[in-house]
Amino acid sequence: MAKPTVVPFELPSDFSPDPLTAVIQAGAKELLRAAVQAEVSAFIAEHASLLDGEGRQRLVRHGFLPERIRPV
Repeated sequence: MAKPTVVPFELPSDFSPDPLTAVIQAGAKELLRAAVQAEVSAFIAEHASLLDGEGRQRLVRHGFLPERIRPV
């Protein structure tokens, strides 16, 4: 019977053998963030003409427009 050569890592998410791995992971996260941001922007722009009953834009990004004040 052959001895296995695979070494299991206890916490694979904590494994970073060199600084290059950290740089690659950070770059991949930034690319993913930018891609999601662009997709959301395109979706909001495509549906900008949709209005609610009071004439306001139905789709908005949280944190990008002033807070709406509801009449009492």
